[in-house]
Amino acid sequence: MKAFAKITVNRLVFAAIVISIKFLDDKYYKNDYYAKVGGVSLQEMNRMEKEFLFFIGFKLFVEDQEFKKYEEKVKRSKEIMGRKHHSRKE
Repeated sequence: MKAFAKITVNRLVFAAIVISIKFLDDKYYKNDYYAKVGGVSLQEMNRMEKEFLFFIGFKLFVEDQEFKKYEEKVKRSKEIMGRKHHSRKE
């Protein structure tokens, strides 16, 4: 995760979303638009996109089995976080 040490989680997620849009949609905007929406410079948008792609080894397609594995992890962590939040209120 060294490549992302200087950027926030928000920027990491933003870069992932932009790359996902480009991968899945036939029509998408140029990076200057996404940079404006994300509140970063065009240079920063380009850098984040490039670093993210290298980090994931340009592997943009996810097999169903791999997707389901991580989907379950997200669901479990959501349940755990919900229980912790609920127990604090009591």
